Amino acid sequence: MRTILLSTAIALLSLPAVAGSIQGTWAQNLDDCSAGYPETQVKISGNEVLFLETTCTLDSPTGLRDMPEAKLYDLICNGEGETWSQRAFIGTSGGDLLIYSRGHARIYMKC
Repeated sequence: MRTILLSTAIALLSLPAVAGSIQGTWAQNLDDCSAGYPETQVKISGNEVLFLETTCTLDSPTGLRDMPEAKLYDLICNGEGETWSQRAFIGTSGGDLLIYSRGHARIYMKC
């Protein structure tokens, strides 16, 4: 039993640290929180980000000095038959989620 618990703890500690404050469902337009085709919705669960028609894995989180609720991530993404990677700044501010990548910043509200 101890071996199982120790193995589980080691496995969990080896996962990339994703800030808990970014977890959940977010949208730029709150109507997309419950829409059938949620164009601006983003779901973050564990180290996975689900956009409309795109899934990204958050990898290599890098903490930023004096910014405990924000990190830089390498994103490995798949969507519409393509795979690509990009760097992104993801964090929270005032209850909103900010994603900055490829020269664009987007703000999402919690659903």
